[in-house]
Amino acid sequence: MRKARRDLILAVAVVALVAWNAMPTLSKAWGDDLFARGGAVAFGVWLAAPGILFFKRYRLAVSPSYEWLGVSLVLSAAGAMSELRVLQHLALACAVPGLLGTWWVPLAALAAAPAWLPATGWFLSHWMSGGLVGWERPTLSFGMAIFLLGLGHFFHPVFSQRRGGPMKDLAFGCLLVVAVILSFGWPRIPVPSAETRLAALPTSGPDFQSRSLELTEDDRAFLGKAQAHQSLISLRGGGRLVLNVIDGTRNRHSVHDPSYCFSSAGWSVRSKTPVKVSSGDAILVTLTKDSEQAEALWFFDDGKRQFISPIEYWFATSCRRATLGRSGNEPVLVSLRSYPGEPVDWDRVRHILLPALGFR
Repeated sequence: MRKARRDLILAVAVVALVAWNAMPTLSKAWGDDLFARGGAVAFGVWLAAPGILFFKRYRLAVSPSYEWLGVSLVLSAAGAMSELRVLQHLALACAVPGLLGTWWVPLAALAAAPAWLPATGWFLSHWMSGGLVGWERPTLSFGMAIFLLGLGHFFHPVFSQRRGGPMKDLAFGCLLVVAVILSFGWPRIPVPSAETRLAALPTSGPDFQSRSLELTEDDRAFLGKAQAHQSLISLRGGGRLVLNVIDGTRNRHSVHDPSYCFSSAGWSVRSKTPVKVSSGDAILVTLTKDSEQAEALWFFDDGKRQFISPIEYWFATSCRRATLGRSGNEPVLVSLRSYPGEPVDWDRVRHILLPALGFR
């Protein structure tokens, strides 16, 4: 009885830790769009099934699984070190079979996790036109809940639960302590930022003049602790551009494909064309709003090359956080948007202006 009680206390401690790490990012993600708010409903339904079963656990004769709890702790610690949200969310999903043991209903709960993972919405929004909207995602979670609360109860535990010995208990306790230290300590260690690059952006050159623009209150609220530079560039020979450079070292989640910002400002993305720049690739976007038309160019820049893959950005910045900046420079997001009705020579921008600004 004492051993079973200790197992339960350790399992609840792990669930509490991973839930603490995951909940702030989940709550913020759910406030972003309709798709994400559907994920909130899905999470509530997903949580109800394991919650009901947990209060009935003594009738189900199952015990926590050290294997799943260990996986949950490793994912949570890795998520804290890399600031990669999806790892924190997966850790929370793995905590359910860890708490209830490895049998049909907990495994079904793990399989249902994609219904509420914010990463699911992100991938579907890229692969589909806007992803799932409205009630499509909550309906998916309701269907999975029926499976969990209905069909799941017709099965008895079919996987043997192995009790841990003293050495296994000690190893698991050490893993829990390490995960707690990494979860709360690692994110507080400062990582070198790209502030000096933003401060070093020139205000004039052989082909342009620029002046700083003040960020709006909405911009500051969105950026949070991220650093940003915004300026108005006047090109020799005509044409103006709004330059935005964002350093997401202290808030990486403010950095994303600028097309979302264009859409929230009322612009419709008419086309996206990959183009070559000095040391890599960029995206040239054509925008329309009513009878107006504008263009924009954006890319990520790490001081050595330019690239356009958000996945590559997340991988590079996750490695930087896990290594405390030793893996390389922090990539910044660079975007230039033309004024409506003012044509811009983008070949000249790519080959002359960008190198003059330091994006070589």
